[in-house]
Amino acid sequence: VNDDLRQLPAAKRAAWSEFLQHALTAKSAKPSAKWKKTASALIKSLGAKKLTDQLVRWFALVPKGRSIRQIGMYPGDQRSASDTMIDENADILRGLLWCVPLLPKRYQPPQAVSAVGFSAYKKVPGVGPRAVKVGNAAVYSLSEIGTEDAVGQLAIMKVRVKFGTAQKQIEKAFDAAATALGLPRDEIEELGVPSYGLDEVGLRTETLGDYRAELRVTGTNAELCWFDSKGKQLKSVPAKVKAESA
Repeated sequence: VNDDLRQLPAAKRAAWSEFLQHALTAKSAKPSAKWKKTASALIKSLGAKKLTDQLVRWFALVPKGRSIRQIGMYPGDQRSASDTMIDENADILRGLLWCVPLLPKRYQPPQAVSAVGFSAYKKVPGVGPRAVKVGNAAVYSLSEIGTEDAVGQLAIMKVRVKFGTAQKQIEKAFDAAATALGLPRDEIEELGVPSYGLDEVGLRTETLGDYRAELRVTGTNAELCWFDSKGKQLKSVPAKVKAESA
């Protein structure tokens, strides 16, 4: 973030600094109405599309860990050398996550938000979760977005995040979002089932140069077929797969 700000003209840098300073005030569990009102005004001044582009870029860097690595206080010291998050950085990141639901629906990036959540709940040896308040902010953001994509990300988090306290937060947000969407819980949970790249039920298509490959899965059977540029099948390779993998 600091590197990006240094490259901006003075006027634009001042506007972004004001926005980031407001994000830094994210000290509570959830944003107040006053906090959101100020954030919405600052988002409007920056431009929703520009802010979204920056957030997606910044959020993608969070799972990569610290930009400056820590050195242990003694050989084998994992705690002081761990990939934890500085409190101020965690606060500002929480504020940025709170801003996502304030963006127009077409700009909200639920996948980028959940990536931050997974990273924040990741267990750090000798410490525990990396940054619980950031993970909780990601869950809040997804629940406030409330779209099927966002609830799908909550469903994935519900399966993959093992931290007990986080599970309670995710479960509560998941139920609230499911009720808001008016869809049965089991139907919403299916949104969290990975598709493994299958374009439709049992079919994945990939184009490689002038050729096309199709992976077809039927029950416990899978078949890989190759086609040329004219659609003529060149080769097929049958394979057995486990039903749960299919």
